[in-house]
Amino acid sequence: MKIKISLTVFFVAFNLVNSFCTSVESMLETTWKGRYESRTDLFQSGYLYMNYEMYNMDFDAYNSTLTGKFLSQVNISGTIYTSVCYISGNYDESMDQLTIRMTSIISEDQLPEGLEWTYNRLRLNLYMDADNNNYQILSGHSLDETGFYIGEAEFSNDPSY
Repeated sequence: MKIKISLTVFFVAFNLVNSFCTSVESMLETTWKGRYESRTDLFQSGYLYMNYEMYNMDFDAYNSTLTGKFLSQVNISGTIYTSVCYISGNYDESMDQLTIRMTSIISEDQLPEGLEWTYNRLRLNLYMDADNNNYQILSGHSLDETGFYIGEAEFSNDPSY
């Protein structure tokens, strides 16, 4: 009898963990659209604004790792410049935090003279969207190679974002 109870408890615990992993997996494997802003003296507004998209995401629940593609777009004087790269990352379940690194470049448009693409690290916290509980928000900041704060970033898996 003890064996059956132990197996039942194990089975229930396994199902709870498996259910949680599936929901995290389904959240992280959606397409995420985002915006980024950073202060700069290069533009009259004093800010650099970019649009982002993380897509083709694949989450490995066993290792809590993530891979995918990252598209960046910036509008400079009416011309939209695009960069696409591969990304990898880690999900920390205890903090609901995702760290993403750009791993290699797929393609990038040549930026105007004096500007260049940089591929920083993102540290993002996962939240439920207060306006729509069917979606989530990743909000955080961009860091350079040394961990220096670059700017704010926010993503949503809401298609209307």
